[in-house]
Amino acid sequence: MLDLDTWSLTRPEAAPVRTIEAAQIQSGYRDQYFYNDGARITFWAPVTGTPTGNSQFPRSELRETYKDGTARNWLYREGDHALRATLAVTQVPSNGTVVIGQMHSKDNISPYIKLVYRELNGVGYVNVSLRHKPTDTASPTVMSYKGMPLNYPFSYSIEVSRSGLVKVNVAGMVYQKQIDPSWNNYRFYYKAGMYNLDNT
Repeated sequence: MLDLDTWSLTRPEAAPVRTIEAAQIQSGYRDQYFYNDGARITFWAPVTGTPTGNSQFPRSELRETYKDGTARNWLYREGDHALRATLAVTQVPSNGTVVIGQMHSKDNISPYIKLVYRELNGVGYVNVSLRHKPTDTASPTVMSYKGMPLNYPFSYSIEVSRSGLVKVNVAGMVYQKQIDPSWNNYRFYYKAGMYNLDNT
């Protein structure tokens, strides 16, 4: 089931980048960067697209909201939170790398969790990177799933319990970790779609 009632959309066009609000998504919005046929959604972001404010790369990406379109930002201890998707990556830029899902922090430029798809010499990888503390300067890869060629359907989920247990599942491979207490007062939100890590 495609649940699009609680998302806005960032498009790789215009300056500043245009955001499609939740009400427009709910009304069946579609364009060349975001197409919903009722059974699946297609995202596309050309390398020549407009980047967002804190990035040099373009994206066609959903951002979690409330149904009224207000940006949703949650403390993990407020409840259980989950993002689940089934997808196939059909095209990659010259460096072979796109982001397919994120658990972002409202008050930190870099995401807490990032799912990165990379195609190299015909082999597809899904790498899970995690920023252990808000002040860390790097997000090391904590899990890598090999064997996702282009056009191959697979599923992933990012789940966070109110007790702070984080669990990432990529096609049955699971990474889990207790969230560091330094994140206790940070508010999070999910993003999903196509974030292109190339602009050439």
